[in-house]
Amino acid sequence: MDVIIDELAKIEKSAAAIIDEVEIRKEKLDIAQKERISKFDEDIREKTHRDITCIKKELEDSREKQVKRLKTEADEKFHTIDSYFESRLDEISEKIFQRIIRK
Repeated sequence: MDVIIDELAKIEKSAAAIIDEVEIRKEKLDIAQKERISKFDEDIREKTHRDITCIKKELEDSREKQVKRLKTEADEKFHTIDSYFESRLDEISEKIFQRIIRK
């Protein structure tokens, strides 16, 4: 009977050692997984920051091109209107003068 009890004690001791080893491995795996998750999160943050910076640069470049294009168009229209006015100044002045006289 003592032999059976000793064998059961050995089995229980072995089982406890296995459970302890499993717990240690589980903790190590948890730590490793948390490190992988942290690294992944950091990589994603860095990539997202780079992407956002790139997109901001592209938008700024696009906005600058649009502003330059609009300024050029406005300058051209102003020049066209100014040229028209200068070339027809006498005629326009005469029309205005005639309208004032008729009133």
